[in-house]
Amino acid sequence: MCAALGIAGGPAAIIKDGPQAVRNRLDPRLLDVNAPHPAKAPLWAEFVHALATDPDNVWIITARLHHPETIHAALTMLASLGLLPAVPKPQHIWPVAHPGFPARFIAEFPEHPPLPNLPGDPPLHWSRYKAELLSTLMHRFARETPAGNVTLCKFSDDDHKNVEATLKYLPPVIAQLEGKVAVQVYSTAHVPPPSMAYIDPSGTRDPQADLALAVPQPCSATHPNWHSASLTINTSNKFKAAEFRTYLLPHVHALDMHAHDLPEPDSDPLTIMRYKASHVCPPGTICDDTSLEIPDAHADAAHLVGTNIKWGAHALDALAGKRALFVCMLGRVRANAESGKDEVAVYRGETWGTICLEDKDAHARLRCAPGFLPWFVPDDGDRPGWSLARYIVEGVDYTRVNPRWIAVQDLLAERAYLVCPTLDKWQGKWQKEDEN
Repeated sequence: MCAALGIAGGPAAIIKDGPQAVRNRLDPRLLDVNAPHPAKAPLWAEFVHALATDPDNVWIITARLHHPETIHAALTMLASLGLLPAVPKPQHIWPVAHPGFPARFIAEFPEHPPLPNLPGDPPLHWSRYKAELLSTLMHRFARETPAGNVTLCKFSDDDHKNVEATLKYLPPVIAQLEGKVAVQVYSTAHVPPPSMAYIDPSGTRDPQADLALAVPQPCSATHPNWHSASLTINTSNKFKAAEFRTYLLPHVHALDMHAHDLPEPDSDPLTIMRYKASHVCPPGTICDDTSLEIPDAHADAAHLVGTNIKWGAHALDALAGKRALFVCMLGRVRANAESGKDEVAVYRGETWGTICLEDKDAHARLRCAPGFLPWFVPDDGDRPGWSLARYIVEGVDYTRVNPRWIAVQDLLAERAYLVCPTLDKWQGKWQKEDEN
C-alpha cells in the first residue's frame, strides 16, 4: 500500500520473469556487466522492492517450463534464507510455457475468450500468453477494487526491452478498465540503470512520477590471483576430473583431486551442495554436483531425474523429445570477510537442451562412465542434433554448452550464484548409496 498516492485498496505485485532471479546470481552487483558472461538476473534489491509483502498479493508470470510447485519450492527456499519478503501462493505462479498453462488458464478465467493459437516459434506464443494473462489479471483487480479506491500494481522485469514494451502495452488496457488501477513499472535491469515509471488510473504515464532508483552501480568483479592458489576438487569421477584439469590448470598454481565419499541428502540441489561443501575434507575443497531437470517428466519417472539422475539415465529413452536443463553446481566453504563465520559459496552453470534416444554409438565409444550425456542434446551447440557424448568422442569443442565450464568461469571470477549458511546437520532422508 502506498499512502503517498492515496491508495486504499490492497496492492497486487505482478512480477514478470521473477524465477530468473532464482536460477541466477543473487548478488549481481559483484559482476562486471561488460564481462563475457553478464548476469541475466535482476538487481536483487530492486526486485525485492517491487514485491508486495503480503503473499496474497504477489504473482509470478514467467516463460519457464517448470511446474508452479517447482517454482514455489525455489521461492520458499529463498524466503527461508531471508532473501524474499513473501512467497506467492502456488495458484499465483503462472509459467506460461508449462504444457498445462492453457487448460489452467481456461479453468481460472472461464469468462475470457479462448487463448490465441498463433503460428510461429513457441516464444511468440509465450509472449502473447504473458500479455493475455497480464491483461486478464488487471481486469480482475479492477473488478475487486472497492468504489472510490485505487489498487496499485507493481510490475518488474529485468529486461529493459520488455519494460519498454510493457509501458506501451499497459496504458490502453488500464484506460478501459471498469475500476481504478494504477501501475508502477520497475526496470530491474543492470543496463540502463534501474528505474520506475508510473501509469495512472486513466492509462496516462505521468512523467513527474517516474523515478531513477538510487542504487549503486554494478562494480567490476574481483579476480583473485589464482596463479598462486592451490585447489582441491572432490570427485571420484575420472571424466569430471579430466574436465576440471582442462579448465583450471591454466589458472591455478596446483590442482589436486580428492575422493571423499559423502552421503547426500534426499533433497534439492542447493541443499545437497550446502551439505557436501560443509562436510568434505579437507575444508575448502570444491565439491561438484550435477542434476538433470525435466519439467515435463512423467510422474512415474519424476523420481529418476533431478538429483537422482545418476540412477535414472536408463529411463531417459521414454522421455525422448522432452525439454531438459543440465545443471552443474560447484560449492566450497569460505570465511565471510566481515563476520569471519564460515559460509558456502555456490557457483552454477546450466544448459538447456532436449532428451534424445540413447546415442548408443557414442556411448559405446566413451572410455568413461557417461552418465546421461548420451541422452542429452544441448541447445546452441555447433553440431545440431548431437548428444554431448558424441561431442566428446568426436573431439569437438563443447565448452560453451558445458555447465561445468560455465560454473568454473564464475568460480574463477568469484561470481557466486548464491552465498548461504553452512549445513552442519541433516535430519531428513538420504539418497541411496551411489553404487558407481
